[in-house]
Amino acid sequence: MNYTLEDAQDSPRLMGNLEFIEKYEKIYIKYIHCRVHGMTPVRSLRRSFGEDFADLDALKRTHYIENNEYYDEKFKEILTKTPIDKLWNEKKSVHLLLTIANDTNDRNSTRLKAAQELNVLCGITITDKNGNTRKSTLADFYSSLDGKEESR
Repeated sequence: MNYTLEDAQDSPRLMGNLEFIEKYEKIYIKYIHCRVHGMTPVRSLRRSFGEDFADLDALKRTHYIENNEYYDEKFKEILTKTPIDKLWNEKKSVHLLLTIANDTNDRNSTRLKAAQELNVLCGITITDKNGNTRKSTLADFYSSLDGKEESR
């Protein structure tokens, strides 16, 4: 059958049809790359298929996209080939924590925890052996080097 993208807008179920998937494989691959990189299903749908697909049927569409063997195989293949530093790194971590710490819609305890993690990640504070955080000092830095020298 000669399916079009407009057909899938009218029928979310078509998103899981293997014939349709083959015809629009490049778009599906883009969707899977977005998912491998941790984007939500609806955000991935919007990024790959366009804004018109992120409507009231978006969750149905993502359900059909992700519940077939094609998706499972391609997801595993792309995930396996993607270097870990492309999936997660220090800057992405800092960005996520900054987003949480500055989100006034989050609970204050969540924001505080994100700020504490940011402080440790950025070297503003350290976590001692008892699990307490405190301001990092030059003595802490040298102390950490002493332990590294002994392990060599």
